[in-house]
Amino acid sequence: MLSTETKRLATVRKFEHLNLNDNKELNDLVSLTTQICNTSMASVTIMDDDLQWLKCASGLKNYQQKRQDSFCQYLINTKKLW
Repeated sequence: MLSTETKRLATVRKFEHLNLNDNKELNDLVSLTTQICNTSMASVTIMDDDLQWLKCASGLKNYQQKRQDSFCQYLINTKKLW
């Protein structure tokens, strides 16, 4: 049986080469998120083995960062999800 991480990475690999920054609906969602949450930035990200890729972002210029430097690593490394 495949581990949860192996399954997650297989799914990520299906989407990591997509250029979602040109997707109008996704950009509208990111923009709406900044308005609702009253923040200067929001993003849709994909996390592979080593990097976090910002696939659609508002208020952010760096479109990738090391997994170990990302906030999302904590959720992925959590054993218990709600």
